[in-house]
Amino acid sequence: MYREIDGQFYSAQELLQKVHDNTTAPLYSNWRFLLGSGILGGKLISGFTDGEMAAELGLQILDGTPASEINVISKSASPWAFDYNELKRLHLSERELPEPAVMINAPSRFYELNKQVFWTIIVSLILLTITLVLLVMNILEKKSVEQKIKDQLSFLRLLMDTIPIPIYSKDKYGRYQQCNVAFEKFFGIQRDDILNCNEWELQEFGLSQLQHPVDHQLLHEQGESIYEQTISSREGSVHNILLHKATNVNARGEIAGMVGVIFDFTDRKKAEDSLRFAEEKYRSIFENSPLGIFRVRPTGAFVDVNPAFARMNGYTTSQDFMAHETSALDDLLQGVDFHKARANEILTFERTLLRPDNTTFAANMSVRVVRDRLNNIELLEGFSENITTRKRAEKALRNSERMLQSVMDNIPQLVSWKSNSFRYMGSNRSFDKFFGIEHARELIGKTDFEFLFDKQDAAIMQQSENMVLAHNIPQLKSKERITDKDGDLVWLEINRLPLHGDKGEIVGMLTTAEDITQRINLERQLLQSQKMEAIGTLAGGIAHDFNNILTSIINSVELALIDIDEETLTSNDLARALRAAQHGSSLVKKILTFSKPSVAGFRTTDILEVMNESVGLVSASLPRNINIETTYNVTHAHTFGDPTQMNQVIMNMCTNSFQALREHGGTLRLDVDKEFLTKEKASQFNIPEGEYFKLVIEDNGPGISSEIQDKIFDPFFTTKGKTEGTGLGLSVVLGIIKGHGGGVEVSSIPFVRTAFIIYLPHIDRPVLEAGNQLTEKILQGEGRILFVEDDPDQLETIPRVLRNLGYEVDPIGDAAVAASMIREQPDSWDLVITDFDMPALNGLELAKHISHTAPELPVIMVSGRNIAAKGAEEIPSVKTLVSKPYNSSIIAKAITSVLHPLQ
Repeated sequence: MYREIDGQFYSAQELLQKVHDNTTAPLYSNWRFLLGSGILGGKLISGFTDGEMAAELGLQILDGTPASEINVISKSASPWAFDYNELKRLHLSERELPEPAVMINAPSRFYELNKQVFWTIIVSLILLTITLVLLVMNILEKKSVEQKIKDQLSFLRLLMDTIPIPIYSKDKYGRYQQCNVAFEKFFGIQRDDILNCNEWELQEFGLSQLQHPVDHQLLHEQGESIYEQTISSREGSVHNILLHKATNVNARGEIAGMVGVIFDFTDRKKAEDSLRFAEEKYRSIFENSPLGIFRVRPTGAFVDVNPAFARMNGYTTSQDFMAHETSALDDLLQGVDFHKARANEILTFERTLLRPDNTTFAANMSVRVVRDRLNNIELLEGFSENITTRKRAEKALRNSERMLQSVMDNIPQLVSWKSNSFRYMGSNRSFDKFFGIEHARELIGKTDFEFLFDKQDAAIMQQSENMVLAHNIPQLKSKERITDKDGDLVWLEINRLPLHGDKGEIVGMLTTAEDITQRINLERQLLQSQKMEAIGTLAGGIAHDFNNILTSIINSVELALIDIDEETLTSNDLARALRAAQHGSSLVKKILTFSKPSVAGFRTTDILEVMNESVGLVSASLPRNINIETTYNVTHAHTFGDPTQMNQVIMNMCTNSFQALREHGGTLRLDVDKEFLTKEKASQFNIPEGEYFKLVIEDNGPGISSEIQDKIFDPFFTTKGKTEGTGLGLSVVLGIIKGHGGGVEVSSIPFVRTAFIIYLPHIDRPVLEAGNQLTEKILQGEGRILFVEDDPDQLETIPRVLRNLGYEVDPIGDAAVAASMIREQPDSWDLVITDFDMPALNGLELAKHISHTAPELPVIMVSGRNIAAKGAEEIPSVKTLVSKPYNSSIIAKAITSVLHPLQ
């Protein structure tokens, strides 16, 4: 190698060539290998020749030849050698060269060519001709063979594509070479997609599932393999396949690859599984069916029976049955003419069969006749169902239906049912009686337009029924008015419910109705009563205010009469005004009596006086077959109540007894006594324990049945006819007694004793009320009184009245201020007179305060309210009550009774 100044390296040939290209002078070298690279030539040294000679010397030495015997080579044996191209470039003649000389790149001379090549060319032409002839023959034969091979390949390709089984082949490197159409369809690919590809390149097509360790073995050792495998298609479906793989050996006996055949037996496996499942299922059905299954030959011999059939006939197992029963013609098929039955015709009949233990059972039999190709009876296959329970159930159902019809016929509601075309399908006895139907069949199939008396009623009915069926929603408590068979207008409360079939479809409608004409009338009466009660409540409130006004008027007029001379016109005018005020007081009491919610009419009432008055009224109207007796075990029976309301209670009770006794006669007794109610007894009436007056009103009539005793106090409940009772009497009685703080109980033994026992509170302190006298002896007294009243007029007049009676009076308009004064100076007053109705702190609350701060200080409560009277009984400081309006005489008596009880 030679290096240039710029560092570039050149071989000797490359360097010599560059020099040759840039000079016209001849170039010389000693080395033979440079001849042809630009040197002229000469006696050249050949490394090959010299090396060969040196090698021969080395071999002689290695062979053990003595040095003396080895020839010494003194000069090179290399011949003269020249480059013909360089001679021509330098215009040198070949004749000037020494001989012998080797010439390279020199053209051959013609005569020399003929001598060397002539025979070679001739022989070659002969051989070439023979070869061409043979080659043509071979080509023609090869084309014939190729055509046959192509035909065979085309046939094989057609054969492969015609075969419905997927087939493929691989070369010895495991690359796919061929596949048929079935293979393409099976994997959803094209043949060109897989050629010369391995499985790992075709994972997206699912072909990697065909890879198996046996493939490697078949590609290296001739053989075949068959195995089952499960693969998944590109759509995700699972296939059960049988793979048959074999080694492909070429004509030379070399392994060229492998061939695979895929047999998809998924459908067959499913069919086999289905068949096996069906066999297991039907075998399971046969063994576990609750129905008896049997097969019998025409001769009557049993072929097979299931366990249910054996148990049904009184045997434990099928084998036990088959061992004992010999012929089915004796009882099972006795009398059945199955010879006339067509093939596969099913004969159905019922049998009552006898078991070995002499018990019987009812069976529903279904027998199919199986005939062979010659139409001869081959088998009788049948089912047997034990219908003993069903027979009993049907009998029970018939009894139940009769009982249901009996129940429906005995309920008071009007019951009917229709089809979805609004035609009647049935009704109960109450319905028939209400509409005057003599026979139920008269109604069947009719519509309301064909049945009701008023066609407008029918149209309204059908409109409501359309809504029920259209929306599938029950209609409850619909009030509708129709015309009955007598032409009277009656009110019905109707319930309509859609009836459904087994699939939930509407098949009809059930209707129940109740005649509520009387209830509607009573509700109207009750509404009117409630209106009157509301008016009474308003009147009671007004009356309370009037009491305050009248109290001021009466006491102001009395004060004025004191200040003027008698027998004067002014005195007469004031006396007239006083009488008018007292008359107004009487009217207010009547208003309060009318007002039930208010107890302004309550006062100290002697029950005996009220009872005597009521008995006098009742006695005058009693027939001769009814006796009345009274027994009073107390001298007085004072209670705080309204005598008018109490009279209503006693009159109502006596009227009920009179109506119960009028047919057969009897005795009406009224007793009054005193009784202490324990806490347990009082809790039954929700009243406090204590002493009560006991009123007993009893008779020996037909009595009250135990079934309705809990209902007799319900509003509108009555056992009387439409013209005799409203059902409100006893409910009003109960309300009045409860309003008086009492209770009612009832007991009944028919034609022995039916008694209503009434308990009313007992009071010790009488309540004083204003009299009607214009002048009474007014009791004078002395002492200091604290008067508490929020009404300004009374706060001015009453203290003057009290001062005229001789008392010192401190009037206070605020109960809270009065309570504070009493707490600071409890001994400053002899008596407290307080109103009940006051804002912030009422009279009862003030009295309770006095009981704690000044227990010795007596209190007179002024009010007409029941709550004040009840509350006063529980406060020791309250000694008596005074009802408004009151005058100087009433208040003087009340004060005297408290401060001087013995006077």
